[in-house]
Amino acid sequence: MGDVAAPVSWVIRLSDGAIDNVLDAIERCIDRNPLVGKVNLILNQGGPNSSHNSRLTNSQAVRLVHLVKSCKGGVDWSCLNLDFGSECPHLLFCTTQLAPLFSEIKVRLHYDSNLDSYSYLPLATAYSIYNALQYGNCLRELVLCDCIIREDIMELLSQGIQSTSCPLRRLSLSSVEWDSANLENQNGRNDPFALALARNTTLEDVSLSRSFVSTEDLTLFDLTLFDLFYEMSSNGQPQGPMRTLRLENCDLGKSTQTQDQTVLLVDSLISMLSLQHCSIVELYLEDCGLGFHSISLGGRDILRSLMSGLQENSSIQVLGLNQNLFDVSDLQYIMDGITGCRNLRQVELEADNVEVFLQNYDNASWLTNSRLVQPHPPTQLRKLVIDAHIWNARRWFMDHAEGSDAELQAVLVDLLDHNPLIYDLGEEFKRGAMPRVTELLNLNQCVGPLRTAPPPRREQGHQRTEENRRPLSRIPLSFWPIVLERTNNKLVADPAGCANVVHHILKQGPGLLEG
Repeated sequence: MGDVAAPVSWVIRLSDGAIDNVLDAIERCIDRNPLVGKVNLILNQGGPNSSHNSRLTNSQAVRLVHLVKSCKGGVDWSCLNLDFGSECPHLLFCTTQLAPLFSEIKVRLHYDSNLDSYSYLPLATAYSIYNALQYGNCLRELVLCDCIIREDIMELLSQGIQSTSCPLRRLSLSSVEWDSANLENQNGRNDPFALALARNTTLEDVSLSRSFVSTEDLTLFDLTLFDLFYEMSSNGQPQGPMRTLRLENCDLGKSTQTQDQTVLLVDSLISMLSLQHCSIVELYLEDCGLGFHSISLGGRDILRSLMSGLQENSSIQVLGLNQNLFDVSDLQYIMDGITGCRNLRQVELEADNVEVFLQNYDNASWLTNSRLVQPHPPTQLRKLVIDAHIWNARRWFMDHAEGSDAELQAVLVDLLDHNPLIYDLGEEFKRGAMPRVTELLNLNQCVGPLRTAPPPRREQGHQRTEENRRPLSRIPLSFWPIVLERTNNKLVADPAGCANVVHHILKQGPGLLEG
């Protein structure tokens, strides 16, 4: 038998200038060997530095559409990437003709330096997307970036999203400003976009990032979130298969809102999460003003309410709380709250340099006093990304232990012993920053709940040190074959990790002579 050819991926890019040369190359390619495999078509036109004469002409647009439609079976039209300025009428013709063929459409408009703002999403482009949503069966992913959407166009897209024939699986809005002439008349119950999201029956992944228009103390984006949460929690039946909800820079607790609006918004989110039929598995609240240093109106009450709601939830497995400007007390409340979340498998608490600088720890109680490092009912936690915070706390340990981080390592050993499923604390530990902690992470990944409970710690006062730390837990001899098989399968690309696990079980010594 001959070798099976690997799948082919094509990227066709038409930028300002030399368009005929690209079209000639496509035509020659099709004549010699029909296109087979995935094809990404990138149309980058009308950039801020381009001249009018270098842009796509009518004849070129007609030729491009003809070439694309002349391709026979075997072509997977993967992504139509539109990156253009406000004056590209022939590109809009291409969009209208080609949009129904593609499984993904990305739209990004060039910044309009004359208006000192983003450009408006053209009506022709909106209709192309609407037709692909309403009448097509290919479009699975829609990404809108860096543009302004008028109210009439928002309603048009909303109709397509809530259509019973909508094939969309993923929707992402990033830096999208919504221009609503009736913003002040919105009452938190009739936002068409929120209603469309809540009523859609196909969307699995929704990402809303930095998308808002503000008045003095009200944002349309906040009303959309409120309506979305309200609609999804007001009906007793499941609304759709939404599994991933990403909210970034949506200002859940920042000072652009009044206290009442903040409470209503968070309460509506918690009500949605508390539903028995809640389908969301991954929830990302990044840079959402949840931390003490974010000048939030609700203070710690917002975070406490959120963690309480998560403890009532039975579906969420992944929680992202990155870059919320948490302080030490916030971190301890999150760490304690995690122990009451039944199904959480991954928690991300990444911090940027600003957050680390603001924390300026005068203690490490968020870690040393956390319920996670003490005996507690078992959790499902596998991944706890806190390496930036741990490294910040390490400075406190070093300052108070004459340059030694032995107590910190002992605390992390407790953390991993009491949570034997955790195998990832962040990138720093993957690089072997603390060898003994890395060894336990490898062990948890391959052994997990097969480990027996460790013997009690020999305490000396309130300190954990290398001398008084409890021994690592033992692995029954009968489980060794399972452990070695898992080690070979899970750490095949990590020889050092394999060595860590084998070294640990061999350290048990007498077990080799048992039975």
